This record gives sequence, C-alpha cells and structure tokens, in this order.
Amino acid sequence: MNNSVPRTAHQRTREVLLRNWDPKDVAKRLDVYGPSSVYRYETYIEPSVELLRSGASEDALMAFLIDRQAESMCFPGLERERLRRVARVLRQAAQLP
Repeated sequence: MNNSVPRTAHQRTREVLLRNWDPKDVAKRLDVYGPSSVYRYETYIEPSVELLRSGASEDALMAFLIDRQAESMCFPGLERERLRRVARVLRQAAQLP
C-alpha cells in the first residue's frame, strides 16, 4: 500500500525547476551558494504554476524561463533545446493529479 501524500502542483513545479532547469546549479552546489539561495527559485514557482494552469504552450514557458534567467541571473542561460525539454517536463508534471 502506498501511504505517500500526493505532491501538489507547487511541489512538482519546484522539483522540475530545481532538477531540470537550475541554470546556476544552485541545488547541486548548496555548499557554494548556501541553502538560502534556493529561495530565489521559490519566487518562480507560483508564476510557473499559473502559466501551466492557463494552458501555456512550451514556447510561452520557455519565454518565461528565458526572462527569469536574463533579469534575475544576469547571463544568457540555458540553450533553447534544453529549455524546451524543461517546458515539456513542466507541462507533464502539471497534468499529474
């Protein structure tokens, strides 16, 4: 029997952003950045969930991630094909119960 609590859209989105997007590798380098650095990513979760709930396309999700990279992280960020994969995973995660 599975006693696990279903993950919310917020939790699934957070996992995707940290595992699949994370352009600065913050989650992988907490020893360098510190646990509080993950907080910045937390501010991207709710807008991502809202986009997903609105039925945003992969291109719209990619544009959102590109904008976050450019305005908040001050570098060009990940290439478009990697961002397309992240957008697909986000959309898949949003379809789970």
